[in-house]
Amino acid sequence: MKLVLVITAIFSAFYALSSSAANEWDFKTAYRLAVASDCAYSAYSAENGKSKIRDCFNLHINNAPKGSDVLDVFKELPDNAIETFRTGGVFGFSDEDMNAAILVKIPGGVIVAFRGTKASPQDWLHNIFLTSIENVSQGTLFDGGRHYGFNQSLDSLKKEIIKAKNIWLPFENQSGESLYITGHSKGGALATGAAVDFAEQFPGKEIETYIFEAARFFTAKGANDKHNKPLLDKIWRFEYQYDLVPHVPLGKITYDFLLEHERPLAYLAEKFKLPEDSIKDWAKKVENNNINFVSVGRLAYVDGSDQLVFFPTVQPDQIDLKYYRTRFIKSLGMTAMEMGNMGHFVKEQHSDCYLKYLKAKATNLSITELSKNC
Repeated sequence: MKLVLVITAIFSAFYALSSSAANEWDFKTAYRLAVASDCAYSAYSAENGKSKIRDCFNLHINNAPKGSDVLDVFKELPDNAIETFRTGGVFGFSDEDMNAAILVKIPGGVIVAFRGTKASPQDWLHNIFLTSIENVSQGTLFDGGRHYGFNQSLDSLKKEIIKAKNIWLPFENQSGESLYITGHSKGGALATGAAVDFAEQFPGKEIETYIFEAARFFTAKGANDKHNKPLLDKIWRFEYQYDLVPHVPLGKITYDFLLEHERPLAYLAEKFKLPEDSIKDWAKKVENNNINFVSVGRLAYVDGSDQLVFFPTVQPDQIDLKYYRTRFIKSLGMTAMEMGNMGHFVKEQHSDCYLKYLKAKATNLSITELSKNC
């Protein structure tokens, strides 16, 4: 009887560890998905897209510390293990590959990594389309609770990704495989929406979502939707020190902060010859039209001392206001201080240093040595 109890206890502990794996931050998973997000930037052309993605994976593998096997899942991937997807923009944009994603079949699952913003005026313009002309004309800006431009990008890619039957069919029929969703910057925003949409496409599959330096995809209304919230709460969100991108589009915390300070508001009212009550009216419109973009999921944040700080899932209206305000102001201030070195500083905070940090943590290297230039 004692032996049975011992065996039962062992199996129970194993089951508990297995079932909670997706609920715990994993540096190795985070680093693999950060690398996939980085290599998604190589998805530009159908002719050499796969070879460039493979070259990107090999570069990361070759730069990994000797003896590390963290990136071995990307070694010698066959052609049918990689798919690339590219779609054009809305609003009549002619850029045919403004949106992109890669799909990679690895041992134990499938990775979908959305590419971040392409270096084109069309994509940057697309990123600022928070809503549609139709919504504006109806006086309701964010009825669906989603960033309009990002959602258009996600919808166009999603249709193409689901068609990749050569990868999805074996995945659907094989138990124990996970779906990993990821992306950096704009790609992280798209991955946020995909965490909801793909859960409907693959019910019952384990989905793990890690997003890096992601812009905000949902407003508070969308994030608190009873269907969306349980799925969004499972997302792991990684942000590095003084990067401004995770703070945009702006939300209620920033608006409230501005409304508390009379001097900048008085300046705006005088500069643009606004009526005295215009600011108050604007504040009401913010509330009525749900112009309140929020971050979602569980935050793993690297502070100014290279220390990782974890924040649990919280309701958007229960966020530590002081914490977010302090971070936003510090990031804004640091960016302003680096005006003479703006290009390097922004790239460092947004793109370079977070990868170095995750590489160090996943492979047991010295954070100080890797991040000394960050």
